[in-house]
Amino acid sequence: MSSSDPRARRYLGWGAATVLLLAAALAAMTAAIDPRGLLGPTLGWPTLCQAGLKTDEHDSKPLLAALGRPKVILVGASKVQKGFLQSDADRVLGPGAFNLAMSASNFSEIADMAEDAWRGGGVRSVWIGLDYGGFSAPPSGAYRRPARLDADPRLRALWHGWLSPQAMERATHIAAHPEQCRRPLYTPRGFRAETRPGDPDPVGTADLRVGPGRDPLTGQRRSFRAVTTLPKAQREATYREEMQRLRRLLGEARSRRIEVVLFIHPRSRVYLRALELEGLDADYRRWEGDVTAIVAAAHDPHARLLDFSDDARFTGSDAGVCAAGARPTCLFYDAAHYTPAVGRRILEAGATAPQ
Repeated sequence: MSSSDPRARRYLGWGAATVLLLAAALAAMTAAIDPRGLLGPTLGWPTLCQAGLKTDEHDSKPLLAALGRPKVILVGASKVQKGFLQSDADRVLGPGAFNLAMSASNFSEIADMAEDAWRGGGVRSVWIGLDYGGFSAPPSGAYRRPARLDADPRLRALWHGWLSPQAMERATHIAAHPEQCRRPLYTPRGFRAETRPGDPDPVGTADLRVGPGRDPLTGQRRSFRAVTTLPKAQREATYREEMQRLRRLLGEARSRRIEVVLFIHPRSRVYLRALELEGLDADYRRWEGDVTAIVAAAHDPHARLLDFSDDARFTGSDAGVCAAGARPTCLFYDAAHYTPAVGRRILEAGATAPQ
């Protein structure tokens, strides 16, 4: 059958129309679901799903940093991701704070996220949670810089939130899992959605209370070994690079007159014990001292370091026992990750600390 045959032309026309209809339906579904949480806040489009980020943080938060135009940002790895409520940040820091933390990030990836956010303009304050392990581990690929960052924000939102293959693929996934439409993983500003009042993570990663198959001490020691088993020369080279990255971050922040609040995370008594058993006490103190020296050498009146690592409120003998029925008031989900009850104290301490 030749293409000049009327039947052939009719079949080709039907095929093309079918493809166009399917593409239009997929685009309409993507717009209605708004899987990356960009179309509603950026363009004001009405969507069928609850407002918020419905995809993995490594997919959605780099876009949020580039398109959200935040004034205050919190960045870090999983401790910052889990440990802060949007309501607390709004109360202490003022409305409009964004949580751009992503799990498994090393310090360079955290710095890249912060810098991409403030290069978009509008950022006046950055809160950075510092992880001991994040200065010895190589980049994990947690932060994937979005393409087309130099385009108009509305065009970027249209592409990344609606027309890109990634957005359509994620919309298709959410259509097959409607609970993600009703209950987004994150608020539109990147904070963990509260699954019940005061607690964004009722399951957590593991209770501090030792139970079958979830000994938090063993888990934390295993986490340390993922880094300490790397060749020493590699660890040292990574450590030097990450410290230099901290210097560059502070230098750029100073040139832009951006306030930087760095905080060393509180440690549970189980975390302290794991450091001791792995022989990492001295290495931890070295890291702590190097960070302190770099911040002091920056001579930036807008940069501060808050060290909660030895705060007795968190390391005390009774601190951190987290019974499942009392999660909103307990201090740690597991050996390393603290609850919003701790995050609230960090925000309050930072907001009242001398400038």
